[in-house]
Amino acid sequence: MLYANADHTLIDVIAPGLTRSNGSPLTDDALREYATALGTSVKEGPVDKVAVVFMLETEAQAMLASCKRYGVECRAIVAGAETVLHPGQKVARRDLRDAGPRGPLLPLLREESWPHLASATHRRLLQQGNGPHASGPHVTFGWDEGDAVTRMTPDNQGDRPLADVEREALENLAQQPYKLEPMKSGGAMLMAEYGSEMILLPKVMREVQAMVGAKLIAVGVPKEGGFAAADAATGMEPLLLWTRKVFDEAKGRRVSPLPFLVQDGAIVGYASAQFSTDPAPADGTKPWWKFW
Repeated sequence: MLYANADHTLIDVIAPGLTRSNGSPLTDDALREYATALGTSVKEGPVDKVAVVFMLETEAQAMLASCKRYGVECRAIVAGAETVLHPGQKVARRDLRDAGPRGPLLPLLREESWPHLASATHRRLLQQGNGPHASGPHVTFGWDEGDAVTRMTPDNQGDRPLADVEREALENLAQQPYKLEPMKSGGAMLMAEYGSEMILLPKVMREVQAMVGAKLIAVGVPKEGGFAAADAATGMEPLLLWTRKVFDEAKGRRVSPLPFLVQDGAIVGYASAQFSTDPAPADGTKPWWKFW
């Protein structure tokens, strides 16, 4: 692989046939492996970005969704010129708190298998008792610079308490516009650039609960950009199916393949299902779905 000193970028050139510089095929797992280099160092210097350059634009387009998911910059040779199709993510090495404004600090939800946790300030989204849940997506933080997000690292955070970081991020999130609409099924859908993160705002979630008309709602957050909500008692089955499908087919940042349960504006757990070919009991004594 190549190394660009100017912006501390690790680069691999992908030959036709999706062939990496080491001769092996470029797969989804290989892109995830590249992504783990972000925030580390090689002998030439620190790795603040990772990029792949495709000789064929068609192959770049085929791998674009995975590049977006893992934060790898995607470039392609288009009409003889190297063109950036997706800017990827950056890791900041300096203390941004003293570097002046770089855009608002915002929370970003990441799927459980996101490969950059070692170089990101984060916490588990779900809490259990006095600590984090053993599984599930993560809350991370970054500065929205318009064309890319600069990830907050433990070095950037310094000795600043995580609660203070999250307070600032949520205050900025609360200023973001969003669109909330009722669904014909009786549920609700929220859409915004940071729509998936709106599940972190109790005020917004109480508004969603009021629109759905239920004290306990199930909220599917499969990917960035928004979520769908339904009455947990009556709308679970279609929401479970929709969440799993959209998560599997997402072209970009994913969050969770399972819906969350929200009560009084707060996330209280996961919703999952016991799928069966048998109909649910008429008396309702053994619901086919359950809470985790």
